[in-house]
Amino acid sequence: MNAIKKVLAVAVMAIPMAAFAQTTSVTFTGKVVAETCTATINGSSDATITLPTVATTDLNAAGATAGLTPFTIDLADCTAPSSAAGDQLINVVFNAQNLTTAGNLGNTSDAANVAVQITTDDAGTAVADMSGATGTPGLTLPVGSTSTSATYGARYVAEDGAAGAGAVNAVANYTLEYL
Repeated sequence: MNAIKKVLAVAVMAIPMAAFAQTTSVTFTGKVVAETCTATINGSSDATITLPTVATTDLNAAGATAGLTPFTIDLADCTAPSSAAGDQLINVVFNAQNLTTAGNLGNTSDAANVAVQITTDDAGTAVADMSGATGTPGLTLPVGSTSTSATYGARYVAEDGAAGAGAVNAVANYTLEYL
């Protein structure tokens, strides 16, 4: 009987602890803009960009790149900017679904030490930010126009040494940032 009293006493003491549970909050942020366009990549809303097959010898050291492949982001059905407002500048904000520590699109398939980079143009001049923190310039909607496009690039990059053979699959989401 004494054991039952002890169990009941512990149970009664635990009840008030539930009243002191931590309260947390969630903050929602967003942006409402007057401008919206219909975006496609190479004519598709959910595009797949096929990079060329390259040899592991092309990616034989950390930082080596190969297989630069251009792709175009097209905007259509935009509200044409007025002459008073001037040209509408638009950034593309890329966000890797699997961001590597080097800032590239992580490979979710089996090729070792291989990631994918998106470049700010089709010549591979500079690497675009994949963290979602910084927009990549390149799109300008001229006064009176309802469509525009810009070409970017995607390529393989060896990250932690020489690449191993295998398949590569990487995904980036993107949003448009109207400036």
